[in-house]
Amino acid sequence: ATVFLVAVAGILINDTLIGLALCIGFLLIIFLTALTLLLLLKMGMSDEKAFGIFMVALLIHVFSALLLYYMIYHTSLRPLGGGADFDLYQNNAIEIAHRLARGDFSLKGMFTEHYFAVIIGVIYLVTLPHIIIGQLFTAWLAAISVLLVYFLVLQIGGTKKWAFFIGLMTAIYPSYLFFGSVLLKDIIEVPLILAGALLSIQIFKNFSALKFLAFFWVVSGVIHFRFYIGFALLFSFIISWFLVSNLKMGDR
Repeated sequence: ATVFLVAVAGILINDTLIGLALCIGFLLIIFLTALTLLLLLKMGMSDEKAFGIFMVALLIHVFSALLLYYMIYHTSLRPLGGGADFDLYQNNAIEIAHRLARGDFSLKGMFTEHYFAVIIGVIYLVTLPHIIIGQLFTAWLAAISVLLVYFLVLQIGGTKKWAFFIGLMTAIYPSYLFFGSVLLKDIIEVPLILAGALLSIQIFKNFSALKFLAFFWVVSGVIHFRFYIGFALLFSFIISWFLVSNLKMGDR
């Protein structure tokens, strides 16, 4: 916690212009975290270890996001050669936020291969168009991914201790510390894939129309961001259905 606070203070001292953006970013994180925990409670999930791994992962990735922001935009260090894609998404998100504020919903001239920049643009519309806010949002998504890994381990028969340990390993996995703390579309794609895998197992164990509909929307999202992974998830579901599903043909 001390290292985290020192890092935040260091960034504020070196760039006072981001002070407001950082405060708004933290308020966004607090709001999203409260919403996540409330949703878990509403779903009847009062697992203290689940709450714990989510908060640990969130703190790790918030620290990583702040550190990477400083390294990329305030020093000559470019981890993994990053920079160009961040700037592309950031510039598009800012322009989209400005257009939405004017009531202009056109994406003409924007990068529209996928809608990651649109999502970030909407966040900028209700907050502030600063990349540190976008990175803090990705930190929350990374924590959601770790939480999904925790539940996935439980679904396949793991204990809570093993689920916590594997979740922690996911949170500190080096490449995910990077890609899960910067402005890249991967941070939305990963939780969608994990949610798809989790829903698949739940459908195989106990089919329901609601779960199947949720799986359909999740797969659609994965296909949108990276189509070949989406189709792999879909075909894996179809093949596994005939191998492990408890719902047999002709069941009512």
